[in-house]
Amino acid sequence: SRSTNAISMTVLLDAPVDPVTGLQVPTIAVGTSAGASIIKHDGTVVSSSVTSVGMGSINISPKFLSMNKLGGFATVYVAQNPGSLGASFALVSYDQAVANNPDFIRGATTVMSGVGRSGIYRGSYNLLGSVGILKNNEGTPPKGIGAIVTNTYNTGHLLGDIRRAYLADSVVESVTSTELIANGTFTTDTSGWSAGAAASIAAVSGELQVTATGAFFPGPTYTFSGLIVGKAYLLSGTARRGTCGGNAVIRHNDGYVMFVNNSTTSNVSGSMVYVATATSLTIACLNYNATATIGETAYFDNISCKEWVADRSYKAKGSQIFGSLTKALSSPSASNQLVAYSGFSASNYLQEPYSSDLDFGLSEWNVSAWVNIPTGNAAAGTIAERNYSSGAYFALGIDASNHLTATAYDGTTTRTVTTSAAYNTGTMLKARAVYRLDGSLSIMVNGVQVAVTYGNPLLTLNNSNAVLTIGNNYALTAPFPGSIALLKLSATAPTPDQSVWMYEQEKHLFRDGANCLLPDSGSIVDLTYDEVTDKWVAVSATNESDWTGLVRTNVIAVPAGSNIKAAASSGIKLNARSTTSPGVDVTIPARNLWEELVKRA
Repeated sequence: SRSTNAISMTVLLDAPVDPVTGLQVPTIAVGTSAGASIIKHDGTVVSSSVTSVGMGSINISPKFLSMNKLGGFATVYVAQNPGSLGASFALVSYDQAVANNPDFIRGATTVMSGVGRSGIYRGSYNLLGSVGILKNNEGTPPKGIGAIVTNTYNTGHLLGDIRRAYLADSVVESVTSTELIANGTFTTDTSGWSAGAAASIAAVSGELQVTATGAFFPGPTYTFSGLIVGKAYLLSGTARRGTCGGNAVIRHNDGYVMFVNNSTTSNVSGSMVYVATATSLTIACLNYNATATIGETAYFDNISCKEWVADRSYKAKGSQIFGSLTKALSSPSASNQLVAYSGFSASNYLQEPYSSDLDFGLSEWNVSAWVNIPTGNAAAGTIAERNYSSGAYFALGIDASNHLTATAYDGTTTRTVTTSAAYNTGTMLKARAVYRLDGSLSIMVNGVQVAVTYGNPLLTLNNSNAVLTIGNNYALTAPFPGSIALLKLSATAPTPDQSVWMYEQEKHLFRDGANCLLPDSGSIVDLTYDEVTDKWVAVSATNESDWTGLVRTNVIAVPAGSNIKAAASSGIKLNARSTTSPGVDVTIPARNLWEELVKRA
């Protein structure tokens, strides 16, 4: 298409030199209204096989080509080694559909995807701005590595088919599971509930009875406060239809339906994990019938909202808090942003109900976490265990001698691997248990395999009753004695290179003084990458933040107006501003003769 929306250029290693300018000839990528085209340095043009999608932005480097759909939809298209692409070249698409992995797409709108030495950076324009990072896997794209960075959490790296990403928080506090809805059981009355214009309400036999007095979804509402923006909460309740001609529905004012029950006789329980976008919320219990007959009824009970620990993977599940746990800074300097959870005991732990997400079946899987084991510890402890009183299970923890140990049981065979070294060092280290299709079960410490056991491939690890317990085992007899951060579960096993790379990147999150959050909650308006300094730059309306890997190295507040655009290359940055004193701020590295002489020497 001649409708050109975006353009980007790079110089490939084998690019010829233009005899007139003395410069190497660039390779040019063009995003059009009918896909993408590449103008190679020899003048030939190749175009993508995707021709029905308009591209609104495009970025090219010697290793990657990335682009976004026109209009900023939440889809990023990627091609590898753009210099070698032929005519009608294929694109790998990543979007918000849960089938797409790795996990680095968040938010409804992509404002820019940039390409760097090791991956792709994607800015999300939504209520809580976020940046997604993808380290591509050239041989098997679904086994790549993602990461999500926001102003409240940093997931670290998410491997392949990620299923859970827990304990990625930044607030120092004690957490408990306090009920926020004062009257959700209707034991005596309906206090706190507003009937609305089309219904009457009453507490009948310990339930909320909703009787239609008019048409169009009659039902009461309950508004409560005490939520903290960015935290996860479990909304739950029960419902039955009664004589209602439609459905009994529980929903909240952010537009999400918690669950629907069309049974007239039995109460059905339902729940959802809600990440707060405001400090208050309104719950509605609806007789969902647009032509409701006056007098028909629906029944509700056990309406609840309790804080949970958020799962920061795209699965967006959560764990219930039992007792009270401490979230403290993971660095002894008390100046970094990432916190770790501690204080585990028989009454203080986290537990997620059964979910088929963690039924790994016959596939490969891994469980990893950053942990601190106290130097004087002499008791066994569990980092995470998925188990029930019977059936298949797997676990990662330490024995009483502080050796890391992992176990997988398929109902017939128990496979256990234990390290020869003790790890009660009093410092944060990364522990990972990995099961591979050859039947091996191994333990990696700080990215390197230190113990492995072999056997025939295990039978299925599915268990329809199993729950995930964090900081203790299922029997609650092995509380973890130290602290835990960045707990992740994935249905992908890392390669040795991936394991080392993730450790080397994540270890900087635990460095004294490390910053790992976006500086504000504003939407990301632009994103850029400087190949010379290997830094990526995220821009909101009010701040520019510079990053190396997962760690923020600098923040610059907008001097006037609002940031709208950014570009970085060869150590030079340009930030465009609008509204008040519009213009472009240019940052150029200092250079003088003395510096040049030192470099040459």
